[in-house]
Amino acid sequence: MEKYAGKPFTVVAVNVSSSQDDRVLPFLRENRYSFTPVRVNMDIARAYEVGGVPSEFVIDKNGRLVAEIRLNSDRRQRAFETLLDTLLR
Repeated sequence: MEKYAGKPFTVVAVNVSSSQDDRVLPFLRENRYSFTPVRVNMDIARAYEVGGVPSEFVIDKNGRLVAEIRLNSDRRQRAFETLLDTLLR
């Protein structure tokens, strides 16, 4: 997603499962992702109604949920890019 380099947004990978800690960093490195994962507690996961992974959320600078994508398919990346392109106009 290098086409978004320099654009005014930040990507944060959120891990809600401590049992996955040993798999997340190697996965990010192997797939050459450049963002850093953070682990949150279940209260935060419940607040955003995370029911499965992957789930993408776009949160504005005021902490408001702007959009979400809950697809586990090859359509996921296209949907996310379409959303970003729309929001960054």
